Formats: sequence, C-alpha cells, structure tokens
Amino acid sequence: MELAITKEIQEIKKYRKLEEPQILAEALRLGVKQLWTKTILDEYAERKISRKKALRLLGPELVKRLDEEKRFIQKDIKWGLSDE
Repeated sequence: MELAITKEIQEIKKYRKLEEPQILAEALRLGVKQLWTKTILDEYAERKISRKKALRLLGPELVKRLDEEKRFIQKDIKWGLSDE
C-alpha cells in the first residue's frame, strides 16, 4: 500500500505542480472533511443527533439524501416482508 500511495503522490505532483507537503495537507483536509460528514450522517441515521442539528452541521442536501435513502430502504423491507 505504501508503494501505491507514493506513486499516487508522485503523479499528483506531476499533474498539479504541487510539492509533497501541499499534497499531504490537502489530502488530510479532504480526509477529515469526509470523515466529519460520515460521522454526522451516521449519528443522525442512528438518531443520536437531531435532524435540526444535522441540517445545521451538514446542510440540507446531504440530510435530505439520507432521509430519501432511508425511505427507499424501508419501502424495500416492507415489500420484501409482504406476501406479494
């Protein structure tokens, strides 16, 4: 894995004309943002935080998408458990 990451960093350096510290700083920032989003969505999905708080922390797009996905899953489960 280390070899793959090194190769990817070298490719990024070539294409984006950035130095390694800049690449690593951006990678860390993007990774933390992704982890933050996943954490808040998980907490909301598990009803550990309110919808209002999730909306405040993430905005309406992601919360609405999660709500829709939950509805689709519930509909599929209901269909799967029916006798039809």
